Amino acid sequence: MRTARSVILVMVAGLISSLLSVNPAGGVADFGDVAPMEFYTAAVQWMVDDDITTGTSANCFSPHDAVTRGQAAAFMWRMEGEPTPASPHPFNDVSKAWQQDPISWMFAEDITTGTSSTMFSPEDVLTRGQMAALLWRLAGSPTGNPPHPFDDVTASWQQEAISWMKALGITTGTSATKFSPDDTVTRAQLATFLYRYKGSPAVEISAHSPACGTPPSPGDVKNCSSFTYQEDAQRYHDYYLPFYGDVANLDSDGDGVVCESLPSNGTTTTTTTTTTTTTTTTTTTTTIPGSPAVTSLVATPNPALVGSVVQFNAITTGTIVQYEWDYENDGTFVVGTSIGSHTFNAPGLQTVTLRVTDANTLTGTGTVDVNAYHPTLVDDADIFIFTPDGGHTGSNTSGSFSFHFDGSDVGLFGSTGALPPDVDGFDTNHEDIDALWEDAASGDLFISTNSNANVPSISTAGDEDLIRFADVTYGTTTSGSWSLYFDGSDVGLVASGDDLYAVAFDGTEMLWSSQGPSVPPYLNSVPGSTRIDVNRFTGTYGSNTSGTAAIDLALGPLGFSIPVNNDNVGALHYVPGIGLDATYYLAFWTPTSVPGLGTVSDSDIVSYNNTSGTWAMVFDASDVGIDKGTLDAFHIRANGQILMSTGLDADDPEIELDDKLLVPGITGPYSLGS
Repeated sequence: MRTARSVILVMVAGLISSLLSVNPAGGVADFGDVAPMEFYTAAVQWMVDDDITTGTSANCFSPHDAVTRGQAAAFMWRMEGEPTPASPHPFNDVSKAWQQDPISWMFAEDITTGTSSTMFSPEDVLTRGQMAALLWRLAGSPTGNPPHPFDDVTASWQQEAISWMKALGITTGTSATKFSPDDTVTRAQLATFLYRYKGSPAVEISAHSPACGTPPSPGDVKNCSSFTYQEDAQRYHDYYLPFYGDVANLDSDGDGVVCESLPSNGTTTTTTTTTTTTTTTTTTTTTIPGSPAVTSLVATPNPALVGSVVQFNAITTGTIVQYEWDYENDGTFVVGTSIGSHTFNAPGLQTVTLRVTDANTLTGTGTVDVNAYHPTLVDDADIFIFTPDGGHTGSNTSGSFSFHFDGSDVGLFGSTGALPPDVDGFDTNHEDIDALWEDAASGDLFISTNSNANVPSISTAGDEDLIRFADVTYGTTTSGSWSLYFDGSDVGLVASGDDLYAVAFDGTEMLWSSQGPSVPPYLNSVPGSTRIDVNRFTGTYGSNTSGTAAIDLALGPLGFSIPVNNDNVGALHYVPGIGLDATYYLAFWTPTSVPGLGTVSDSDIVSYNNTSGTWAMVFDASDVGIDKGTLDAFHIRANGQILMSTGLDADDPEIELDDKLLVPGITGPYSLGS
């Protein structure tokens, strides 16, 4: 560890600068280009103190330069204590000696897989999205964090990492709604990310006056109200003074002491008077103690789930002899230490206050707001995404969930009744999603609902129709437009029983299954078809739908009986093969006996290949904690992700949430559904 340098003393009224032999304030951490009071100042000081950086030259840190992937690897490796790699990396483009151990360590610890199997690209600049992923993997890839609020984060591999960074306060984004994942990480930003990752440890800011060129002018953008304490304003002023003068006009009376009306932060304030005679120089110094201050108060996690433990960490100035916490914002303080903890039992913004007392009986306070929230219940008019871990599906399903589509934002309301559920056990509007398909090229969704849907630009879409949603944004703030894609009544489907329960596409041809009547003729539009069969429609679409339909997959000959108790095909996906080969992915409305698999849940997905005639388990809902829901609709992406919409078993005594489902990993301080 490097020894922290002495803190520069702030010279106050009475200072006769011409008689003092001192250097201008300059930069901090021995770097002339690291200004005081920047967002990265403490972070750079910490990196210097912990031997993580020596700068880009003797006196320069270059905070605004881009970070390369090789540099980021070295910084993280040093931060972790320069561990010995378990094995060498496989990358043939890593040639510099100082990069070998850091990149080998990152590869051995599964922090990076490179940009290909043989390339790490150490000279490429690091993006903010890549930095998030590296730090997240370094932390062990923790899941279950509240979703981030950034609408520009679209890559699936960035979602958990950036949610974790936001939850722990490592990032606040580039704005309230933007993270800018493709922007280059600067050295200042990287220092800040690493510093916050380590919990923002206390540092003692050191300063001297090295030369590192001329810093860019900050302009006249600050005034005394921009600073909390006089010492902060003084450091800012002294840094830029040699280059641009009093650019912010902080020294109104020209005595060298700025913003004299601001309080002290507890740093020793020194008054110096110098008298010179022919034989001696006498200096008298008077030290005036300042009040202690809470310079940092961090709550982790924040936002926090109601009923979970929140930890508080404080950084203070002065010699503190007593810490007192007011957790409920009711004026009741309890004595503790600089680390506190509390469990909030009610949702909402909770203000926590820390009061500190120093050896001079002076006090200071700090506050932090904690956003306490209930678990988010996913409505049956919403869509969430299951991402399998390394292809782990089937009888050993594992993976994570994320939120994708909020139906209530765009006019779909599945559940409007108060909790507990309505008398009949079902929701009020019945606009829950029953059939789903995603267009791979546009991302548009094709949806059919359980009952008539009243959405913007479509007066009424029947449950036998298919409506198309073209998105502007997905996620917790969903927006876009609707259009009618398939009018079932035009081709013989009737609202009284032929509502679409499952939909898939093979090019322009639509595969579907319908509830239909439970007695012959079953479906008015497809002779001989039952609601356990899959049909194929060929024709034209839109408000004037026309075409023909025929049975595409008859399940009766495969061992399924004609249903009489609503055990019809509940959801469908289709993947064509070569020639006549194809694979059908199915979910059933009720637990159903499947050849070779036994009874499968109404939350599971099975597949049938029409060439081999074999059935297989694709998604076991009980493995991932959503087996209490009925899988109403799903769509499988080419990358293996599964879009899902689910309702709940109305007669399940454990379910009292009005067709809303608690999905593992989908939690947040926002309202989903109604």
